[in-house]
Amino acid sequence: HVHNVTIALDGERAEGEVYLTAYNRLRSADGVLSDFVQGLRYLDHYRRDTGRWRFERRTVVCDWAQQGPSVWDESHPLIAGKRIGRSGPDDASYSVLRSPLFGRYGSGREER
Repeated sequence: HVHNVTIALDGERAEGEVYLTAYNRLRSADGVLSDFVQGLRYLDHYRRDTGRWRFERRTVVCDWAQQGPSVWDESHPLIAGKRIGRSGPDDASYSVLRSPLFGRYGSGREER
């Protein structure tokens, strides 16, 4: 998740700082799931080349990280009333998103 981006322009060059949070779900050799979350920053250098901005260099900084057991409780009060994501055509996106952009037409599923 990208949170905020700050870019300082200086002619044909620029520098930027990008804050983000990375969420990873890991499976150990014995099949147990854990969540690994990191607070990161990208320290970027850009340059303009023939009218287009390009990355010149990126440095990744880890400000914090935590790992713990992955817990999913569909009965949690904050989840009440929400649709639960599913893999494939049983997911709500097949019936809610109608644009051909999402490539769900012709799936044989009834549109609602």
